Amino acid sequence: MKVALEKLDKNRVKLDVTVDEEAVAKAYQQAYRHVAGRVNVPGFRRGKAPRHLVELRVGREYLKEEALDHALQESYPAALDEAKVEPIDRPEVDVVEFEEGKPLHFTATVEVKPEVTLGQYKGLDIQPEKVDIKEEEVAKELETLQARQAQLVAVDQPAENGSFVVMDFEGFIDGVPFAGGKAEGQLIELGSHTFIPGFEEGVVGAKAGEERDVKVTFPADYRATELAGKDATFKVKVREVKKRELPPLDDEFAKGLGAKDLEDLKTSIRRRLQLTAESESRRKYGEAVIEKVAGNATVDVPETMVNRRVDEMVHDLEHRLEDQKMTMEKYLDYTSQTVDAMREQFRPAALNGVKNDLVLEAVAKAEGLTADDGDVNLEMARLSKLYGRSPDDIRKLFGDRERLDSLKESITLQKAVRFLTKVEPEPKAEGAAETAPTPPPAA
Repeated sequence: MKVALEKLDKNRVKLDVTVDEEAVAKAYQQAYRHVAGRVNVPGFRRGKAPRHLVELRVGREYLKEEALDHALQESYPAALDEAKVEPIDRPEVDVVEFEEGKPLHFTATVEVKPEVTLGQYKGLDIQPEKVDIKEEEVAKELETLQARQAQLVAVDQPAENGSFVVMDFEGFIDGVPFAGGKAEGQLIELGSHTFIPGFEEGVVGAKAGEERDVKVTFPADYRATELAGKDATFKVKVREVKKRELPPLDDEFAKGLGAKDLEDLKTSIRRRLQLTAESESRRKYGEAVIEKVAGNATVDVPETMVNRRVDEMVHDLEHRLEDQKMTMEKYLDYTSQTVDAMREQFRPAALNGVKNDLVLEAVAKAEGLTADDGDVNLEMARLSKLYGRSPDDIRKLFGDRERLDSLKESITLQKAVRFLTKVEPEPKAEGAAETAPTPPPAA
């Protein structure tokens, strides 16, 4: 195979490829076997008919097209490898010559990953933020735990902001009840702004057993457009007024949470806050370093890669919405967006992400950082443990070349980040969930 590379404008290249007669003959033989296995030739079992009879059955041009497909499927990837270019889109192929007994000559014009000119990426004047957990933070976390263990107890006093009120209510507009405006035994924390403006304020001062008419006006941008901007009256009956009763912060409280005593609980909280804060510090430091390195580099980011990253972001959002039992259509309606507006909103982050990845790839190349079989095995073992699936299952998911190359690329980028930040994979914080890339779809 002979490959000549011509660089065109805007990250496009043209490959001029010549494939020898032997490879062409092989492609014709593959095409014959493929076609013979699909057609019926009287007097022969499928796949056993002589080639000339198969040609008579399907036509010489049909067999030639099949042979060309086989030849291109093998020669185009090989030409990319020889030219050492990475395509980011489908090629425009022009067949110059293809005849049995002669070489295959074709050109392929394709958009490729851009060249990156690195600026300074070593010795950057950036340091991770030092972490120091203060006693006030520990105390605040204790208060949060205390609040989670609180109980609601009924009180014989008027409701006030911070009170919890159990109530029945029904809403009316012009004396007519409206859909969704009625509830029984509803628990509301006054001052939480859970309901529309004016509702909770209208219940302040009420006692258990009291009935009130609460007048409100729905906001002009209320999501139920049939109610937006309209005046309404809610007939409210207060069943109970409750307040939150906090447990005392003592050794018994700590034991209930699995600690030896209150001091042991504080130590555990301090350690967890320290690990979490250090993790956040590492994250911010890593982002700052990558942004600085990317800012010092020069690269023309292709629109194709940005659009593909936006596609990925939209796809990820769809998955998250599915987990919340919501469709993309409902989400767009709720947020008053169009698909185009949402994609435009994602664009800056997509552009920044693509540029950062391209620069990290360039750093990895400059420093000879690659993902070998050992790295892949370690990552697969981690994914196996994380997703609770057998190593064989994980290997099957990454069975084809495209997925395996994607995994290796991800590992290489991680190595580049660690090289730039000199930070090794962080320890897992107590009680924290390990994060992982989205697993590939089942094969």
